[in-house]
Amino acid sequence: MKFRTIASLLSALTFLGSSASLVHAAVPVELDGAITAVKLNNDGSATLTVMGVTVTLPKGTPVTSPSAMLTLQQLADTTPLPGRTEAGFVGGTAFISGTGDPATGSVTASDVFVEAAKHIVVGFVTSGEPLTVNNMPVSFSKDPRLPSAPPKNKYGFPVKVSALKSGTPVVVEGYWDGKSFRAFSTAINGKAEVMSIYPQVAIVASKSWERTPNNEKGDDVEIRGSVTMSHAPNTITTQTIRIFRVDKGVDTMLGDAIANRDPEDPDYGTFNFKVTTPPSSDAILGSAPTRFKAVNISAATIEADTTEFVR
Repeated sequence: MKFRTIASLLSALTFLGSSASLVHAAVPVELDGAITAVKLNNDGSATLTVMGVTVTLPKGTPVTSPSAMLTLQQLADTTPLPGRTEAGFVGGTAFISGTGDPATGSVTASDVFVEAAKHIVVGFVTSGEPLTVNNMPVSFSKDPRLPSAPPKNKYGFPVKVSALKSGTPVVVEGYWDGKSFRAFSTAINGKAEVMSIYPQVAIVASKSWERTPNNEKGDDVEIRGSVTMSHAPNTITTQTIRIFRVDKGVDTMLGDAIANRDPEDPDYGTFNFKVTTPPSSDAILGSAPTRFKAVNISAATIEADTTEFVR
């Protein structure tokens, strides 16, 4: 979710207020605050109360947590999240983009991000199994609303937690439940043994920007990623990564990126990819991508691939 600056929001509001013909036009609304209630409605929509503001989430509204895409049913699930006593995401925080109707006072969401809480710990591994950081116990969640991603190295590849050595730098994100740190993201910043010996590719970060009108302007895309290169002889210093956008299960090629072997750690390579998609009047291809796929098409890689949502 991308939030605009306060100055840009005020500019938009000033423009709307200066035109009598737009007095009842939808006004941009953004909220960042505490969730006090969530309700699933009979028509498939949901109602979210944030800082006393009632927000309608139409059926199909994109909702994400720090580690998952959520359905409205999952958002409204009252089962406490691991280590918490509150109902679902109640007591957590919501970041909402949407519009408001000045005539009725109603607010409708177009994009929602929710989290139970967000705590960050930077430190070092004091035990690998079970994992402790700065002697603080770290646990992992299998709850589909806020699942824990496997601990990864700085290149984005899962590592063996049990093999982590004491003193290895680490950053964990999640929330403290009073007894344990519930991590949804664990980044290992030192040497660590990867889980798989086979060729892998990872999308570490991705962004897309909508440019309109869609039939005249393409959308901008940026992707940063990594590949394992331990399978390749030292004389091979690059790998070719093919990038696709993924829309409802359909892959559309965007282009190729070249991953270069990292001189600091030759077992890995990194790549950057930038492209502007072709203008299109198609309802799907004309919109900014929300999911990408990267495939290593180099020799002896068994076409290792990964698919990630825009983050």
